[in-house]
Amino acid sequence: GGDANNNIGDSGLAAQLTTEQAKVENLNGTIKLLKEQIDSLNAQIIRLDSNLKDKDAIIELLKERR
Repeated sequence: GGDANNNIGDSGLAAQLTTEQAKVENLNGTIKLLKEQIDSLNAQIIRLDSNLKDKDAIIELLKERR
């Protein structure tokens, strides 16, 4: 039964491993980029939230002046 797998041989296994390692490295690179994008989006959210709070404060001041 398992003879077919043995026929791959060491060079075949090495080639397969190299291919899989390249895929993993590629995925790790993608994960790193996604983490950077998430950090950037979180920073944007914090800035937008701060801007909204500033605007709310300005609106309150303008209401009080009336």
